[in-house]
Amino acid sequence: LITGLRRFRSEHNIGARPLTVFIDDPIGASADWWEEQFAALAQAAITMSAPEDITGHTRLTAGYVQAFISLQGVIDPAEECPRLAKAIADMEDRLAASVAKLANSNFRDRAPKSVVEKEEAKADQFRASLEKLRTQYSDLC
Repeated sequence: LITGLRRFRSEHNIGARPLTVFIDDPIGASADWWEEQFAALAQAAITMSAPEDITGHTRLTAGYVQAFISLQGVIDPAEECPRLAKAIADMEDRLAASVAKLANSNFRDRAPKSVVEKEEAKADQFRASLEKLRTQYSDLC
């Protein structure tokens, strides 16, 4: 959950701004000390229950435990959704160019194997980035 929360901060350029996080632990997997440790590591105000309404929250999961991050005051969907849409379009263009290059038989036949492998790795990276951006977009917009 900590890794997911840190990734969320990074992906949305939130920085160290404090977050409000609701933790739903239906099987009681967390120990008594866990809430305080999580709050310190995540730089977040923790409530150990699911929110009454998950609208306006994004969800992280780790096994049976779910964390719901409140987006209120943290992310403005009116600004973030167009930014994510543009980033998705840009990444789709990059991926399309890479796929087209790899589909070109002249490139595959003439380029050294290491160059082709490098382009394949770039295409894989573009696919992974695109998947992350689409997930962010679907969670928020």
